[in-house]
Amino acid sequence: MADVAGTAEVHSSPCDGTTVRLVWQRNPARAVRTSEFGGAVAETPDRMASIRAAVGDVRRPLAAVCVPYLLATGLVAAIHTVRPPQVSWLMVWYVLLAAVTVALLLRARTAIGGRVAVAASAFAVGGAVGSFLVIPTSGIADDTSWPIGAVTPLLTVLVIVRPPWEALLALVLEQAGVVLVLLAGPPFADSWGESVGRAVPALFAPALGVGMGLAIGQTVARLGAAAMRANAERAASAAVESARQAREAMHRRRLADLDEEILSFLRRTASGDLSPQASQIRVRARMLDLAVRDELHLPGVLGRSTRELLGAARAEGCVVTIQSDADHPPPPDLLRCLLTCALGTGLTPQDLILSVEPRPSVLLVSLVTLPGDPMRAAALREALTGTSAVVEDGTESTWVEVSTHAASAVAPPTAVPIDGDSAIGAPAAG
Repeated sequence: MADVAGTAEVHSSPCDGTTVRLVWQRNPARAVRTSEFGGAVAETPDRMASIRAAVGDVRRPLAAVCVPYLLATGLVAAIHTVRPPQVSWLMVWYVLLAAVTVALLLRARTAIGGRVAVAASAFAVGGAVGSFLVIPTSGIADDTSWPIGAVTPLLTVLVIVRPPWEALLALVLEQAGVVLVLLAGPPFADSWGESVGRAVPALFAPALGVGMGLAIGQTVARLGAAAMRANAERAASAAVESARQAREAMHRRRLADLDEEILSFLRRTASGDLSPQASQIRVRARMLDLAVRDELHLPGVLGRSTRELLGAARAEGCVVTIQSDADHPPPPDLLRCLLTCALGTGLTPQDLILSVEPRPSVLLVSLVTLPGDPMRAAALREALTGTSAVVEDGTESTWVEVSTHAASAVAPPTAVPIDGDSAIGAPAAG
């Protein structure tokens, strides 16, 4: 979580369960779609994230390309500026340009702001075009026009780590500026056409570098995006499998608890420790039978405290019916919240019906209690704040309906009780 500027909190205490809370800020530049497993999958990931997924630290390959180019251009710049005093400022410009390029190179792994990129491009293009104030236009036919190609490393870095149109726009402005300088000055060949033709090689140098950087950057970004989608699908599949294993482990633990209760009841009955009244023995046996049925309907959902709450309600005459047609249960904390609020608020209802019904993309959880109770309805509304729940109350019944994803889906980050009977976790910022 620290790698994505998030936080992870784990709260655990004996007999009260463990709660893990994960909080992170979703990248607004990244679109999200839902995979067939229910997980969130990056569809158009951030460009730099895609590049990192493909090549790791992008600074190394960029340095391998740009640093030798900077050194070679620096040698050419020194040769052409060491003697003529009127062009010595170009060496200062180039040193600054090289420093800016290296600075951008060092920041390429994280992020380069738009304003920084614009300022660097303006400095590079302005210097390249302005160099013809002291360089004769005829110098464009040889390496005297080295400032034109000196901007190539900087634009190559920007075309890879920034939106490509920015570097391409800077390149077009440089090329247009140089052409305008040529057209504004006297021809250095027999005709204007020949002059522009002899300038093409110098203009082609930065265009080639930027074009190759664009092609490489786009290819690497697509490769990284494919890798990220594959990783996201794999992570979603692993999360589904992990959730399934966790439910099965919880179900086995619940059954083991029930086994111990049943065996203890049978031992005490056989030894005569229980009351000899057959009616009380039958009541206890009936409660254990209903607890087993509840566990089979909602495997791994009902903890000891919830079972005791259901048993107390049934002992007071409440007819509790739990039914589920879904292959996977909804979030356990939601069901425990509904049962806790319905049976722990106000008078014990005469009837309680909890149903889980699968729909095409969601599960529909319904809770009905008879008769109605305004206090119970208010408690349910408060507990289900922030969900898609509908709570209605009348004289005859209190009715709740909640649409939710199955527990196998990868849900948004919430404070989810791993074990225990706490209520719905508060949504995290994500």
